Amino acid sequence: MKPAKIEKKRQQAGVRVMAAFAAKEYVLLERLAGEYLTQFPDDAFGVKAMASSLLAQSRFADAEPWLQRAVTLAPDDDEAINNFAVFLVRVGRLDESTPLFERACKLDPSDGGRVGNLARCYRLQGRVEDAEAMYLKALALSPGDPALQSGLGELYYCAGRANEALPLLEQATRRRSGDAELLAAALALDKQYHEAVRVNQAALEVKPGDVILLAQLLHAAQYLCDWALAAEIATKLCVAYERGIPFQIPPFPSLAIPGFDRRQHRHIAESFGTSRFIGCAPVQLQPADTALTHRLRLGYLSADFHEHATAYLLAGVLEQHDRSRVEVYIYSYGIHDASPMRHRLVGGSDVFRDIRACSYREAAEVIAADRIDILVDLKGWTQNERLVISSMRPAPIIVSWLGYPGSLGLSVLADYVIGDKWVTPIEHADGYSEKIAQLPHSYQPNDNTRVVRKGASRVGHGLPEGAVVYCSFNQSYKITEPVFKVWCEVLKQVPNGVLWLLKPAAETASKLIEALAGEGIARDRLIWADDMPLDDHLARLTLADVALDTSPVGSHTTASDALRAGVPLVTCPGEIFASRVAASLLAALEMESLIVSSWEEYIALAAKMGGDADYRQQVRSRLAGKLVTAPLFDTQRFTRNLEHLYVRIWENHLAGRHEHILSVDE
Repeated sequence: MKPAKIEKKRQQAGVRVMAAFAAKEYVLLERLAGEYLTQFPDDAFGVKAMASSLLAQSRFADAEPWLQRAVTLAPDDDEAINNFAVFLVRVGRLDESTPLFERACKLDPSDGGRVGNLARCYRLQGRVEDAEAMYLKALALSPGDPALQSGLGELYYCAGRANEALPLLEQATRRRSGDAELLAAALALDKQYHEAVRVNQAALEVKPGDVILLAQLLHAAQYLCDWALAAEIATKLCVAYERGIPFQIPPFPSLAIPGFDRRQHRHIAESFGTSRFIGCAPVQLQPADTALTHRLRLGYLSADFHEHATAYLLAGVLEQHDRSRVEVYIYSYGIHDASPMRHRLVGGSDVFRDIRACSYREAAEVIAADRIDILVDLKGWTQNERLVISSMRPAPIIVSWLGYPGSLGLSVLADYVIGDKWVTPIEHADGYSEKIAQLPHSYQPNDNTRVVRKGASRVGHGLPEGAVVYCSFNQSYKITEPVFKVWCEVLKQVPNGVLWLLKPAAETASKLIEALAGEGIARDRLIWADDMPLDDHLARLTLADVALDTSPVGSHTTASDALRAGVPLVTCPGEIFASRVAASLLAALEMESLIVSSWEEYIALAAKMGGDADYRQQVRSRLAGKLVTAPLFDTQRFTRNLEHLYVRIWENHLAGRHEHILSVDE
């Protein structure tokens, strides 16, 4: 056949292939590409078409050799290189994809889509600064591209930069309705809960029954204390779960879904994590020092080594660690705020590494190179987590502690969860992918160097002088309708009682005032407290008479703050870790009489505390004594117990055991 006829035949076959591709007829495309390659076996066009058809059918194993072959046949074809890199991202092989994306961008630096693919790859690797630079470059090349706007918006959202994320996501959503889910999440992060509800509801009209949208809508409704909407959505989520619909929703806000038990929360964490950690190959570890006498090398991993509640809890422990027994490494991927707390944390460590600029793998390799024995993840499924680092197993043992009140759901993320007899009783082991390691008192550390100032006045904080002040300084999503009704019942039984709450958003405040009126209680019995620095907040807490716990997500640092200020706390622990923290703290303070087993008992005890001044004073006096003698605020004692637990975990590892470690008497 003459060359001209061959070329004409090639062109005709190519037109049919392109038509099938344009029509998204991928099975047909596979057949036509096969016919094309029968005639022109080494033609890069046909090889790329075959690879595209297989990729579109999610036949990844079949597609890979064709993608590799396309790059071999056309080493300077930026499209072939980009396609192979996209495939590698889809199967979780990010480290292999990066050089290919970089090569494709070098071949055609003017293609915003190619640059955007590189930006996304950097983002998935945790290279935040590199990703931001590439997204900005891509948007300069392709202004208004909704995929790029969404990608950069997601980057800012995950970094907690809601004010930068929102305009990008709003623009992207106008062009692509699928970005509404991310926009709603960013609105909630920016505390625009009313708008978050509106965006989620609109998105649900397009995707009815979508569990991610339902979960986001529930959490926003809970922040607004829109209990009717919250109940409606919670019911839909429960039905979806019972029907076996995949529940890949963020675990932390899911803790507030009413009625969900520990096993369901474990399943949610497992489902969410499984979708995120594909292809996270473990890093190479150095041989561990197996001598029982060697100093344990501890690594603490978090974004919260700055002015943050976790830092205030942990700082004293870091300083009290016995350097003859342990070495303390800190790995910080959060902000450097140059605060006194940051300076204190640096001083409380033997080695402080700022790993913000590291990719996930680079961070894991840094930890592995330091030969950490036990890596302690302090974030879990909370905002700004980097659990991908833990998924790469940069230490022989990984422990989950303090940040997330529940199971991470996947054994690859943590070998143990540190708790105590209250928050992680052995009877609840079926709710954890981790083995339970119990401390003898509370799992929560506290710093005994913090001082509560005296001298605050009720007048200065808008509190009536002769009133019994009940307080709860929890975020509004924790205030459920059943809990608020319980509080109202207490107020009905204590006529001079007032309720002192952290001032919420205006819409939430209106809902709570409306609910109060619905219970026949005067508006002036609900008093708002403004946000203020922690030391000032602790000082004003001394003005309260009784603190009230919430459920199913209870008081955590808010509980220990109240107790530190000498305010008795009434709690009714539930079934999940998040509802049992206050009980753990009270038990460690030897104040178990404030732990009740029913809401009827909760009302009776809270009312007695308010109505019987002598009894209230007896409880407060006993609490004041326990602040000095009980274990809860004994930082040195806590730290010795924690070190002993670390040693037991390490001994288990050396012996090849992976079993629960139950609390024993000191």
